[in-house]
Amino acid sequence: MNNTLKIEKLEKEISKIKKEIVNLRLEDSNHLIRDFKVQLHSKKIVKLSTLFDEKKELLISFNMGKKCKYCTLWADEYNGIIQHLENRSPFFVVSPDSIETQKEFSKSRNWKFKMLSCQNMEFYKELGFYDGIDGTWPGVACLIKDDDENIYLYSKSYYGPGDNFCSMWDFNDLLPPQKTPWSPKYNY
Repeated sequence: MNNTLKIEKLEKEISKIKKEIVNLRLEDSNHLIRDFKVQLHSKKIVKLSTLFDEKKELLISFNMGKKCKYCTLWADEYNGIIQHLENRSPFFVVSPDSIETQKEFSKSRNWKFKMLSCQNMEFYKELGFYDGIDGTWPGVACLIKDDDENIYLYSKSYYGPGDNFCSMWDFNDLLPPQKTPWSPKYNY
């Protein structure tokens, strides 16, 4: 079998595995979480349950903050899909940075999405994005709310080179390998 056929076969297998993951998430979507408090850019403290608007789903991207150029790469990409995401579900990016730091940094990046500040590591820990040793981890979580206002962690995934949430990795994989692997920068 030539390489083109092998690649096509592997891509079909990856697609099949992704569908299997979706089904497994559906079976394991009953982790009840607390109605945590988070801070909006208006500095208002609100409960997580208020972020759902009229929807039953909520996507929250866990960002390590201004200090992480990789998290910045993911966040830069959200600008291109934010209107599509918000048509389906409210979408927020949360980081442990202060509101002032977030506002300044998001303005410098021309980010169009909504952000939350949360220095309460219990929120990160309960959703699996903090371990107390390595600190915060980047990723995304889908929360769902039932008719009784209970909030559940439906699914989550972590960010990292090669993941499904940043198209840069797929474009990069189409290019010839470099001696020094590519990594993002704040400015080019």
